[in-house]
Amino acid sequence: MADSSVPAIMSHARTGLDNPAILAVLRDAEGRFTRAKQDMIADSLIGRAISNHGRAGVVNDSAAYGAAIRALVTLAHAGMTQYAGSDANAGRPYPGALDGLIRIHRGAPVRQIRARALSLMLRQRDRSRALDYARQTAQSSGDDGYDAAFVLLQEATGLSEFPQPTIAQRDEALAILRELDQKRLVSNPLAAHKLPDWIRSVKP
Repeated sequence: MADSSVPAIMSHARTGLDNPAILAVLRDAEGRFTRAKQDMIADSLIGRAISNHGRAGVVNDSAAYGAAIRALVTLAHAGMTQYAGSDANAGRPYPGALDGLIRIHRGAPVRQIRARALSLMLRQRDRSRALDYARQTAQSSGDDGYDAAFVLLQEATGLSEFPQPTIAQRDEALAILRELDQKRLVSNPLAAHKLPDWIRSVKP
């Protein structure tokens, strides 16, 4: 597959959440693929996620939405140190995954896609940058501000994406929520209203 074109590699994508053929390229356990080819594969996945206008729960949109989610999850799994896949620790995390998830979050027209991208960011290898992005997004006034605050809540309660956060990671997320609340940095009215109760709901 190292000599295959990007369209040929993308044609191997399966219908499940994991696409083993694509992950094999992005995680590149044997060092057979150039970074340029990996980036082109990632661009294809990002394009699938951003070009989708389908929504979950809408029958006519289900195929398009499913394809976008598969692309998003595949890219996210490529950048994780550990993920819920058949070969959970195979290969090396793809270093461009977090940047790709940020591009999806900034460019996807569907809120559900953007929220999932935010959640999966926190499982990437560069967690500190992902947390900083979530903190900044939580200060926006639109739906993304609400979703970012809620993603941080899920992280603080341990109910986020696999693998579950450690106690130290949960504490990190809770500290961000407290900072946002104390400094009144949350602009979304509903999130700002709920934030004190969310913080109190987090069990030590």
